[in-house]
Amino acid sequence: MYQLSQVQNLSTHLIWQECQLSALTSLYIADMKTLATQCHLRFIADIDILEATVFKTDKQKVDQIITNFAKNACLYTDSPEHIQLKVRVNTKYIFIQIDDSAPGVSETELNKLFERLYRIDESRSWALGGSGLGLSICEGLTHALEGNINLHHGKPEGLCVRLTLPIITTKE
Repeated sequence: MYQLSQVQNLSTHLIWQECQLSALTSLYIADMKTLATQCHLRFIADIDILEATVFKTDKQKVDQIITNFAKNACLYTDSPEHIQLKVRVNTKYIFIQIDDSAPGVSETELNKLFERLYRIDESRSWALGGSGLGLSICEGLTHALEGNINLHHGKPEGLCVRLTLPIITTKE
């Protein structure tokens, strides 16, 4: 609750540092592959980035966002389905997308997922340790990092999370 309160009051402390996108992506691939294997899911990496892409961000906050969505994708995807990490970059933005497959969410649920304390299935969320705060925190952290986050229906029948972060370079 404390972290959510900080995010909502725009008082989250950010530690900006230069990060190499390919190194971060490699870590996310390894972590997501492990999570997927533990949940008996297939993992797909779809990465198309320049090796030399360096940007400024708060690595810990980005890690927290990606980890939260990766865990949710694994926990709420039926075996033997899959999860996918897609990363793209252009001159202004980094695009990170995490897709999962069935069972997905309804349109009504999709519109409520960022609401504080909202959980789709109360009994399943409590059994898996969900508090209903993680997605709200991720949304707030993304905005603190000057990025955007959107949820969409995925293919086939899953959830698609799209995170866009600006490429902020060091000002000399």
